[in-house]
Formats: sequence, C-alpha cells, structure tokens
Amino acid sequence: MIDGVRMTYFARILAITGLLLLPFQSAQALAEKASVKVIYAGWLLAVPGKPPLKDQTVVVRGGHIVAIRGGRVPAADIDPSADVVDLSDRFVMPGLSDVHYHITMGEMSDRRSATPIARIAALSLASASQATALLMAGITTIRDVGDESNAISFQLRDAIARGEIAGPRIFAAGRIISRTQGHGAETRSALQFLMPVELGGCDGVESCRRAVRENIGDGSWADLIKFTGSGSSSEPWGTSGAVPTSFDDEVDAIVGAAGQLGRKVAVHAHSAASINQALRAGAFTIEHGTYFDAESAKLFKLHNAYMVPTSYIGEFLLSDPRIRARNTPEDWRRIEVSAVDQQQVAGRAWRAGIKLGVGTDSGFESDPSNTAREIELFVKDGIPTADALAAATTNNAAIVGHSNDMGQIAIGYVADIIAMPGNPLVDPSVLHNVSFVMKNGQIFRNAVAAADTQKVQ
Repeated sequence: MIDGVRMTYFARILAITGLLLLPFQSAQALAEKASVKVIYAGWLLAVPGKPPLKDQTVVVRGGHIVAIRGGRVPAADIDPSADVVDLSDRFVMPGLSDVHYHITMGEMSDRRSATPIARIAALSLASASQATALLMAGITTIRDVGDESNAISFQLRDAIARGEIAGPRIFAAGRIISRTQGHGAETRSALQFLMPVELGGCDGVESCRRAVRENIGDGSWADLIKFTGSGSSSEPWGTSGAVPTSFDDEVDAIVGAAGQLGRKVAVHAHSAASINQALRAGAFTIEHGTYFDAESAKLFKLHNAYMVPTSYIGEFLLSDPRIRARNTPEDWRRIEVSAVDQQQVAGRAWRAGIKLGVGTDSGFESDPSNTAREIELFVKDGIPTADALAAATTNNAAIVGHSNDMGQIAIGYVADIIAMPGNPLVDPSVLHNVSFVMKNGQIFRNAVAAADTQKVQ
C-alpha cells in the first residue's frame, strides 16, 4: 500500500486543488451553518417509485429533513429565522447517485510524457474538478469502483467530507482486485508505469485475503471491495461463454475477507459463469452483468443482490472513435458485440425481477450528465420511469449501505435535494437541466437558467 508520507503528499495536492475550486462553490454553501430552510416544492417526489405530491413544504434543519407538510406553510409558523427556498415552479426530488464511477480514470492523452509527480497533480486536479461538476449536475453521491492511483479517490473523498472541495459524497473501493494480470491489474498500462501503484493482483486463498485486507487497511481506506471476475468486453475472457478468471476458492476468500471487515463486494462480470460464481460467493452487486441467465436471476434474488448494468458505457463504446483506434480489429469486434448486448441488459434484468442500481462507468473526462443519460437508457429499454428514478435514488442508497437515511426526502433523512423545471416522470430528459442542488442541507446551486422556460405541470 502507499505509505503515509505519500498519502500526505496526495492530501497536499488535493488541498491546493480545493483552493483552486473554491470560486466555483456557492458562497451561500460555504457560509451556511445549521440554519432552518423552508422549501416550497411545486411537485415533490419524496419517495421515488411512489406518486409525486403537489404543493409541499419541506423543512430542513442542518443537514437533515425534519418535516414535510402539505401546502405552502408560512415560514414564520415554522421558524421566524428560517431561510425560504421557493421552488414552487419546480419538480423536487432526492439527489441522484451513480454507483459505478471511476473519478480518477480517463484518457489523459498526455500521460505518456508526464512525469509521475505531474501525473499525480493532473489526476488530482481533474478528479476534483469533475467532482464539482457532478454535484452541480445533481449527483450527490457516487460509488467509485476502481482507482488506478489507489490513493487519490480516498483523499478526494475525505476532502469533500471535510468541506474543502465541492463534490458528491464518495464511497471508494481503491485499487481493483483481480487475478494476477487480470482486468484492472494489468501492468501494460502506461499510466501504471508512471504512477507509484501497487497492483491488486492475487492468486490463491491467502493472497486474495491479503489483497482485501491491504485495501481496507485500518478501516479508513476502502469503503467496499471491487473485484473483476471476468475480462473486459474486448478480451476473450469477457465474452458470453467465457469461464471465470479466478477459482471458486479465490472468490470465496475475497468475499469472506471483505465480509469479516464489514465490506460489501462489487464484481465486474460479463459471462454467465462469472456472474453466477460471484453471486454464489455472496457478491452484493454485479457490475455490467451482460450475459446473465435464468440461474443468475434466481441467485440475485436468493442473495438479495443488485445489478448495475452500466448501459451508458455500451452506447459510449460505439460512439467514441478513440476506442476503436486503440483496439485490434479482433478486440473491436468483441467490443461491438458486447456494447450492443450491454444496452439491453437493464430491461432484461428488470423483466427478470432483478433489483437494479444506476451506474455509468464514467471517468473524470466524462459528461456530468451521463447519469441522467443512464436513466433515459433504462426507460428506452422498457423500464418504467418511476422504477428508473428509484434505481438512481433509493436502490443506489441501499447499494452504498444507506437505505435508512439517504435516497428519499423523508423525516430524518439526509437533505440531498435537487429540482428541475419539468417532470422527469413525464420526460426524463429534464434531468439534464437540474437548477437546484442541496447536499447535506447546504445549497450548492440555485439558478434559473435562461433555457428554463418550461414550468412543471
């Protein structure tokens, strides 16, 4: 693992980044304390999956929701010193989340010429900037499922939690665990040669237990474990009929060691064999899940597991010319097949009764609205909009272990609230136009853009 001195260096880099980003934060957010805020919502989707309510008053004290009342209750009747937030022409709902993110990963075309220190600085700056952009787009929580630096995501997570940088709360996995030279633990990446990285390859029960324990450390490192049970979509062992890339006892060891230390395991898996192996071992989420079968559906339900289909990345792979250019013709053919199939996974899984989470497989160069696009792709694939919104809020809250205090606008829950000028249940594209963002009771965005001419109906 990276030593304490180097961790301190990363922290300094992010502290500098935080100073650079301060102008982008709302001055109101920086000044707010535990004041009372009275929010007037034109429409309120308090619990995604249930019908929205018209003309509601939401009361926030500090970082939590303390009351919800019908109608427009006078603020003076609640607290004479309360701040009023008038969203009476807006659709109000819980903040969105994305549970398959890689905030420290991206193309970074200059990485081959960068020095290690320059690369660390560039990654820190890019990741922190992306975090702010995500929050402004209404993403109040992300789960980072793989960090090539194995430290920046932890430091960014902690800097955001301390209020030094504006961004979504982060649940971070750190380095990816795989078989030696498996997906996410390859030494061929130029980035990995230029960064002080200890790869997460493991072989055998003892080795895999050790990798998990190193990731978690004293408990302040990994919030979850990310394991790759199959290859990527470009590799032969990422195809529909591929066998798992690790043995059963290795996967059992990873899940067991994580569980002993109170951590869930997210498993990247494309083939049915790798998906079912992971589910039998007790994986909590399957990432991608491209070729799940009838046995998979039974195992998901038996083990109360979730699938995170990442439909967006299938669309992206086919649309970005850089992907084709950097792959061999044979690898590209595999990607083409998988990318089409991947865009049909969410609907298949929903129809099979599998619980879904929303994740995009995005990185620091990605459009912050990719999460909104993922929801649109769910709907395009036949999932009711109400269920798609629930996947991005209440289901994702369960995936990060906070179903009792996040993902809803309910008394006692964290005040993560967003608003937009239209009804996403009618037109999910309005999620690209979030105009109000509150996280932990702090307002980070409250703007009516020139394009916000539509009134919620």
